[in-house]
Amino acid sequence: MLTVTREEFKQILAELSKPFLPEQHQERTLRGGGRWLFVPWQHIRDRLNNVYPEWSCSYSHPIYVGDDCCIRCTITIAGVSREAPGIAPIVLLSNEGKNMARGTPTERAIADAFKNAAEAFGVAAYLDDQKLTDKLMRKQGDLRAYKFGKENEELAAGARGIPIKQAQPVKKVLPSATAQVINLEQVKLLWSTARKLNLTEDDVREAIAKFNLVSTKEIPVNKFSQVMTELENLAF
Repeated sequence: MLTVTREEFKQILAELSKPFLPEQHQERTLRGGGRWLFVPWQHIRDRLNNVYPEWSCSYSHPIYVGDDCCIRCTITIAGVSREAPGIAPIVLLSNEGKNMARGTPTERAIADAFKNAAEAFGVAAYLDDQKLTDKLMRKQGDLRAYKFGKENEELAAGARGIPIKQAQPVKKVLPSATAQVINLEQVKLLWSTARKLNLTEDDVREAIAKFNLVSTKEIPVNKFSQVMTELENLAF
């Protein structure tokens, strides 16, 4: 039974769902050879302690199914309980045969179940969305998610036998003598809007690159509203 009002519970979920700091993300090697980010369970525990100190959790007894250890974790916050499983292979080897295991299978299954149950409340849930993770990390000056995402795409394409397409350089399109570009006030408005939307310079460059432009001073008047809309889309 909910022990707080619905509005208070929504505020709790909003606090739990906030992105972690870049330095709180660690890198892990995926079994397929790529890399991605994760938040250690200790930071997740601290988030729960800071947002709702009265939280509690319980675990099922471990069971072994085939080569995996399985455990279920139930986390309760303000009277609301959410449960999720955790699975850890008994033997964890990379493609090169290297032992990737940290701790016992039971310990790893407990940590996995705990993180999954916390994710059911929104904690670090953004890590499941590669594009969202890239956007959130870049806003804080960390490009690891972008780098790992590109690496993983290339590995996946190579595994399927798909030729890897090389990125094409952005062609600089100079406005023609008759084309009218936006004035200085409109340029200032664009950058002011970008700051209000918490967008970085890289975000702005990404937006105008879709129109084959490399500078905000080259935006044609008839494309200005489209560029502004693109900025808003990047922010959400």
